[in-house]
Amino acid sequence: MQDSGTITVDPRLQAKIDGLIDELTPAARAVLDEEVGAIYSEARRQWPIKTGESKAALKFSVRVVGDKIVASISNDVEYTKYIRTSRRRGLLSRAVPVWNSLVIRPGRRHAERIALQVAEAFAEDAR
Repeated sequence: MQDSGTITVDPRLQAKIDGLIDELTPAARAVLDEEVGAIYSEARRQWPIKTGESKAALKFSVRVVGDKIVASISNDVEYTKYIRTSRRRGLLSRAVPVWNSLVIRPGRRHAERIALQVAEAFAEDAR
């Protein structure tokens, strides 16, 4: 097997790095918490439940990855991206996977606005 070149960071070090976001860019962190956090909260609210496993595995994080600050919504349950709802409800449609309806589409729809707000917050934090 070929090495992918991936470097694993000790979780304690990653926590310290991520903590720098709060110190160095509190306004930007607040924007990400509010805006991406709202997408996450809405996804959790509308997530269909059979076993509860995939809903419980939904995670929201703001982390430093390389030279970027990344806000993400993730789920490590393998079948998550294939879940569909049995009936139309809110943002959900039987034709579109729940992950796309509740996470991907809202993220894309709001990405430019969030990026502008984060840029303004960085400028505010730099003053």
